[in-house]
Amino acid sequence: MQSISLKTVTLLLVALTATMSTVRSTEAVQFTDKLTRDCSSDILNKNATMSSYITNDSLMISQINIAGLSQRSLVALQNMVCERKVDILLVSEAGDYDSNTRNNVLDGFTNESNRDTMTHSCRGVQIFAREDLICTRIKELENDNIDLIWCLISTGHKQFLVGAVYAHLYNEAEMIEICNQLDAANLYVKSHNLDGVVIGGDWNARHPSWLNIVKNNLGEILNEFIQNSKDFHVIHTDQNTFACDNGRGGSLIDFFICNRKLYHKLDEIY
Repeated sequence: MQSISLKTVTLLLVALTATMSTVRSTEAVQFTDKLTRDCSSDILNKNATMSSYITNDSLMISQINIAGLSQRSLVALQNMVCERKVDILLVSEAGDYDSNTRNNVLDGFTNESNRDTMTHSCRGVQIFAREDLICTRIKELENDNIDLIWCLISTGHKQFLVGAVYAHLYNEAEMIEICNQLDAANLYVKSHNLDGVVIGGDWNARHPSWLNIVKNNLGEILNEFIQNSKDFHVIHTDQNTFACDNGRGGSLIDFFICNRKLYHKLDEIY
């Protein structure tokens, strides 16, 4: 992915069900206004695109492309998850510039990563989960050759599968494998009677179905999979998440995909 300018664009997706009764649901909606106004010139604005998803248990799941981890960006991420009350953080392009960051985690969070791809700043994904959540890596669903990991998140009374992905531009074979993993993840959810599956990341996939003006090969592959699956839905904002001087102001390539079980509980998109 090449860019002239990359800025933070916030996407907040709020899912509500009858089980939601905590104060956090109201706080999350109020927090949206603060989040979308927050355009300060910190490191995240310069190097990352961000989106967030709030589950029906009032868990905030945020996705960010950090464009390479460093000690400085870890500090910025720590501040972000505290200030924005993030419960689960999905990081793409999480490879590090500084070998000292490889074993670091955010305070108050557990960490899972595909460490084999973490030695290059344009590769790697990580999932940070709040310590009081039970986060179990599901390696049987993974392929070591692609930047996608899966974790089973247990909140006490809910269990769902969470994925973090980074799809490399122009790699159609990789996108096909990612789609195969989505199918496998959905089968895993059904066979284990889980409450749903959601995956977020930088897909590098452009298609009018999620409001891009143009489409690329990755977008065509992913859109065909979504249409044929009948059980997956793309969850996206109505604004670009990748800014560049392509004459169109950018593209929408950072988004979430969830299965029908979660999608039908979606109430609002910010």
